[in-house]
Amino acid sequence: MPSSPPSLRTQIGVAVGVLVVVVACVLSLAIGERLVARVRGEANLALQVISGNAARMLAANVRQRVQQTRVVASSSAIWEHGLSSPEARELLRRLHALNPSYLWVGVADVFGRLHAATGDASLQPDVHEQVWFTQGLLGPFAAEPPTLLAADAARGQAPRRLLDLAAPIRFNGSTIGVLGIQASWDWAGDILALALPGDNTDQDVSLMLFTRDGRLVFEAGGDMDQLRAEGFRLPGELLLRDAATSAGVTRVTTWPGGRDYLTSVVQLPPGLPGTELNWLVVARQPVDIALADVRDTVGRLLLTTALAAAVAALLGWAAASRISRPLTAIARAARGVERGDAGAAIPQLDSNREVAALSTALQGMTQRLLSANEAMEEQVRMRTRELEEANRALDRQARSDPLTGLLNRRGFDDVLQPQLAASRRHARPLSMVLVDADYFKRINDRFGHDVGDRVLQALADLMRQRLRASDTAARLGGEEFVLLLPDTDAQGAAAIAQELVDTVAAHEDPVFGRITISAGVATSADGTQPAAELLRRADAALYRAKSAGRNRICSAEAA
Repeated sequence: MPSSPPSLRTQIGVAVGVLVVVVACVLSLAIGERLVARVRGEANLALQVISGNAARMLAANVRQRVQQTRVVASSSAIWEHGLSSPEARELLRRLHALNPSYLWVGVADVFGRLHAATGDASLQPDVHEQVWFTQGLLGPFAAEPPTLLAADAARGQAPRRLLDLAAPIRFNGSTIGVLGIQASWDWAGDILALALPGDNTDQDVSLMLFTRDGRLVFEAGGDMDQLRAEGFRLPGELLLRDAATSAGVTRVTTWPGGRDYLTSVVQLPPGLPGTELNWLVVARQPVDIALADVRDTVGRLLLTTALAAAVAALLGWAAASRISRPLTAIARAARGVERGDAGAAIPQLDSNREVAALSTALQGMTQRLLSANEAMEEQVRMRTRELEEANRALDRQARSDPLTGLLNRRGFDDVLQPQLAASRRHARPLSMVLVDADYFKRINDRFGHDVGDRVLQALADLMRQRLRASDTAARLGGEEFVLLLPDTDAQGAAAIAQELVDTVAAHEDPVFGRITISAGVATSADGTQPAAELLRRADAALYRAKSAGRNRICSAEAA
């Protein structure tokens, strides 16, 4: 005997539940795919910003160090008494002391004989076969040496990664030797740490440096020597092989170990001639971490879909019950008529009411699905706002002037207010000196902007050499600089400004010759004067110095 078919309410309940599950799953998967694609794109953009910022900061730091080496090597007044003179040895000592990452500083003559050195005794007296020496004779040079620091291995320490810097020493138009510097990679870790997001503990973003052929150079915070020993390399599809991809590559890549990462690769920007470091800056983040939030959201959406399907099935069953009751009554009445029961009749029923009830139930479920979708879109907007805030935080890190290495106006403003507060709290004087290069436009017009940039860098280096560790120097823009001198009264600030004016006037460069500067000095005796007023007074004093013939200082207090 054939089995009886399922009841109408069961069929309707099952049909409604299956329909809702199919529609909801399709919507959930489509929305989930869009959400994953959007979040992945935002994460890729964030990695591009991180790797790009790290590459620019590293390149600027290397250029600054090369430029410092070149400026020192080209200062004729230092070398006029010979490579072994007390002045030369004192310069090496100060250069080594002012740069904690410098392991060794030395000078050799054109035959490769070492005349003076300070720091780790890792070089022999004869350095004519050293790469930094042979390349330094030709011009400014920066590169990672082919071997690790042997002295570390001799002391039982982990060998340090190095960066060689060199520049030819010129006197009276001739090359008389080479200035060489060997720096550790500790500074690179600090720079890469600045490029990482502030909440990196949860995001697990890592920054690394690779050679152009994929060999590991440096990893911030990792066991680099162990990774090198294990042959850790950049995956082949991330190598930048031609000019078309030199702007960078961002993609999902499987790294050694089998884990998938969102990865951004950027070529280190070019430096001075002879100092190009063909390194790749790599920022990566595990895909499972980058997409963790969106996957949780999709999971919750699917769970909501399952609950909605269950509710829809119950509503369909209830609606089917309402539909089946009048149909059952009609069937009962029909059987009564068939049997000839007295008073048996088929009731007049309006089926539109039941259809309307079912439509209302379906509309309710659709509204719930739209509400879940709206909640998911709000989460996407929140995620976008968080990423935009992270990008703004990275932008706030750009406080340094890339040309001179000094603070820019934004960085100076961040320092000025705390210094004024400290001066006001302790009732100590605070002085400001505005400095402007005289006739700077003539240098640009005559020699070109590259030489003009060199003039600005030379001025910045002279300021660093003449200021105390507590003082602050910044480039406000163009050829205008500002010095902030805490615990310095008007007389002391005027003396420092005059010394700087005299030093610049006495300095002669083999390309652009001599330049002069003018300076305006203003002092707040107890820090109660507003920053804008202090800056205005210094600017007015600078204007008077310009009007009085330049190459001099004027003090706001004297006026």
